[in-house]
Amino acid sequence: KRNRLTKCIDVKVGSLPELLANMDENNRKADLLVANILTSVLEGMISAGMVRAIKDGGTVILSGVLAPQIASLSAICDSYGLVHVETRGEEDWRALVLKVRVRGK
Repeated sequence: KRNRLTKCIDVKVGSLPELLANMDENNRKADLLVANILTSVLEGMISAGMVRAIKDGGTVILSGVLAPQIASLSAICDSYGLVHVETRGEEDWRALVLKVRVRGK
């Protein structure tokens, strides 16, 4: 509200099934998806179709990841069309910044 962007930004909070249903119902995909939860839950979300809810070229930020889990999570992301762009960290925790590959090219 302070930045007068309420007509430009639509924030949704909820579970992955709710997000996918909302995206399918409104035929809209997200430009940005942020999830901060345990790595095992993130992996389940990815394999459950999370990428379907994000536009081609959209950004995904996955946080709540311990440093030793980065390689396996990154590999799963890659197999579902997410390109690992950057890793940020603080102490033992990491966040992955990813981009959705353009589909059909």
